[in-house]
Amino acid sequence: MRYRETVKPRLSDIDVSGNISYEAILKLFEDTGTHHSDSANDRIISREAGDLAWILIEWHVELKRRISKREKLNIETWISGRIPSMYFFRNFIMTDSSGKEVARAQTKLVLVDISTMKILKLTEGLFRSFDPEEPSAFETLVKIREKESYENTVPLTVRTDDLDFNSHVHNTRYLSLVLNALPVSQYEELDISSFRYVCKTALDGRRSAEVGYTLSHNELNAIIRDEYNRYMILEAELRNKE
Repeated sequence: MRYRETVKPRLSDIDVSGNISYEAILKLFEDTGTHHSDSANDRIISREAGDLAWILIEWHVELKRRISKREKLNIETWISGRIPSMYFFRNFIMTDSSGKEVARAQTKLVLVDISTMKILKLTEGLFRSFDPEEPSAFETLVKIREKESYENTVPLTVRTDDLDFNSHVHNTRYLSLVLNALPVSQYEELDISSFRYVCKTALDGRRSAEVGYTLSHNELNAIIRDEYNRYMILEAELRNKE
């Protein structure tokens, strides 16, 4: 079953480039997904299932264009898949008021028992409660891998407002943590056409971490890491400027 919602970005969602920020787009997708879960009576998303929680481990987003004004947007979301497994795929399509697609996305989630941090297989009943359907927003993709090296390294300070109710960096914040490492002049010129990032280990700010990145004319590759862990790996494609 597909869930649909009309949203309007807030003035605070506009970034220094004059466009809706990349993080704001992720939050619009996430909020719509949460409302879908509410409509399916998902007790996990409402925190009524004890120590069980959905943990988002991967984002994949494709942007047809930057959203440069406070326009009304339509978001459609659905769960894809034929049988329950260890993963849960949520899909999104965002269109403008004329019905033209401006963005699409897919998230990959796992069900975790927070008390033991063990990943659980979805039950048939939980999986079917979302009335999953095909196709998914994207075809199967290759695994994101860490690059051998990154040209730039910037120390990372995790702030309290980066954390979610599990006391980990919220999944929509990781991209911003990378982009905040860029000089403002580079960020203003940035036009991301698509990006994927995988959350490898929960980042809570208790250790000193860093952002490593390499920026070229058509690609941004980045990692958030410390000497012990790899927290997030990012691959982004940039739109060629005329």
